[in-house]
Amino acid sequence: MELNAEDEGQRRFIMVSSTEATTEEPGKNICRDITSERIRRLNHSDDEKYAALAAEFAYLKCREIRFEDLDQDITPQEVWTSIEAIHDLPLTVYEPAALWQENGTPGEIVIYADKVADELFDRIDDLLKARANLFVYVWAPGQLARYEGRDVEVRQVREALVKRFQQ
Repeated sequence: MELNAEDEGQRRFIMVSSTEATTEEPGKNICRDITSERIRRLNHSDDEKYAALAAEFAYLKCREIRFEDLDQDITPQEVWTSIEAIHDLPLTVYEPAALWQENGTPGEIVIYADKVADELFDRIDDLLKARANLFVYVWAPGQLARYEGRDVEVRQVREALVKRFQQ
């Protein structure tokens, strides 16, 4: 973060920590409780000397899900984070009340719909008019059969995640 501030670089990093939990301290997690908290405080500091150090930050916790249990064990928030990572997009906050999640760049839009609603069809139609590369992730792609042969790539969530993480 200091080097990025010094030379206006765009370095990114992933900090990995294994659990520090012990029998005496089962909830101990230095990465979550100390390091990530320091970065959050730095990012929210009003002190001018830290302004140039502020950087996008997300604390993610990994867990193992067996491929055969994916449909039942993965949460919609975990699906969305995985999809954003697959597309190399900045991570956004999952909005549980939203009918779908959407992120992208001017040339590529990614949507994840845990459930398909009529409003989603309207949104896809609008995006198709804008001529962006469009990727829509749903659990049952047949619900979007009307888009076959059009400029939208409909991907089945389970298949996309299993394929990506088996690599």
